[in-house]
Amino acid sequence: MSSFDLTEFKVIAAMDIAAAAKSGAKSVTLRQGAVITPSARDAAASAGIELTTTTNGSTDGSPAHASAANN
Repeated sequence: MSSFDLTEFKVIAAMDIAAAAKSGAKSVTLRQGAVITPSARDAAASAGIELTTTTNGSTDGSPAHASAANN
């Protein structure tokens, strides 16, 4: 399974997911606490891309959830 690394981003937008889909990714790795826009979540679902978060630099495999925290 190919993965796309977006751990450097605090906010994930639909265009970020589109770039992952264009590269053929089946999963996207996000930083813990990343804010995922509703359109990005929809784009990931439409493209069949799984969103996962990292914990201390390693992927924990848990689904990413939108965060209301200010980054």
